[in-house]
Amino acid sequence: MVNNRYFYYLLILNGLVNSVNFVPRILVNTNGSLIAIIIAVIIGTLMVLFNTKAMQKFPGKDLPEILEPVLPKLINKAMILFFSLHWYLFGAITLVSLVDITHRFITPDVNRFILAFGFLALILFACQVESHSILVSIETIIIINVPIFLYFLVKVLTNEYFSWDTIREVVTDAADMPHYSSIAAGTFIFTGYINLVVFNRMFKNLKIRTWIIAAAGLLLLLVSFLVPIGFNGIEGVKHQVYPWLSTADSNRIVFFIIERLLFVYYLFYITVALVAIVLYWHVGLRMLQLTFFKKTDKKFNIKNFLLLLVFVGASFFLIQLDQFDFMKISDWFIRVRLISEVLLLLILFYAVRRVKKA
Repeated sequence: MVNNRYFYYLLILNGLVNSVNFVPRILVNTNGSLIAIIIAVIIGTLMVLFNTKAMQKFPGKDLPEILEPVLPKLINKAMILFFSLHWYLFGAITLVSLVDITHRFITPDVNRFILAFGFLALILFACQVESHSILVSIETIIIINVPIFLYFLVKVLTNEYFSWDTIREVVTDAADMPHYSSIAAGTFIFTGYINLVVFNRMFKNLKIRTWIIAAAGLLLLLVSFLVPIGFNGIEGVKHQVYPWLSTADSNRIVFFIIERLLFVYYLFYITVALVAIVLYWHVGLRMLQLTFFKKTDKKFNIKNFLLLLVFVGASFFLIQLDQFDFMKISDWFIRVRLISEVLLLLILFYAVRRVKKA
């Protein structure tokens, strides 16, 4: 069993990765984003609360073990395969974005596939370690990187070109009706809770403080949305593929050994992104292993290798897509993801009800 703080690390890691990648790009390009943020915080907090309450009804069990006695075998395997695909895509779209960011801002002369191969070599090894080691790695990365993120934030907010007037203009024009895509993107910040489908067996009597989660989520979403606007302008930010990276690239560190703030920010992003991909693929891999082939299976290593090969092949397919197609896929995935999380929660409620009747 592990301390409850590791649950918060799962939330923080997911929030940090998505608040600077997919979420701000969607929020700045849709109307009514401030209202959408408020709705997303309410929905996200309730999802965290209900999901953790439901999972704690099954202490020491992960999702495949919970569903096995309550669903028909075929439906059970179909559900696990469906949700495992989501975790794979969580990691895959983060990996493709990491490769694109590295190629675009850091090493434009290096082929994307070579970059992807290097990242995948590390990820495929790391995602197969024990779950406890994954949690410890997440803790280490967060402790190191949160100060870097705060330093970056202070540098941007104190920059003479940061426009507080633009922020006030956005806030005063916040009465537009929100889009579903903005709400779905906002709730993506809270999705770290869903990793309990594998890590639930490691928590005993998990207790969460929803007001802390709601307050932190609201603050992170406001920062994710408003900071790029304050630096790039309301219209200028809409032309940025990665608003936060462009903001970092526009700032300098005057009295420091590294002149461009981008390198500090990239150091933060590459570490949290890699650990997040390892986490997502670890969860997806574990669910597939627990459902379709056990470690006691004589052909476990062969099946595991073939599964990882599928992960790699699908990742290279996404990498070769042009930017427009990839952004379209990732945006649709973020929208579908919210519906899938609600579906998972309903299935857990059904499982709790079946257990109570038994």
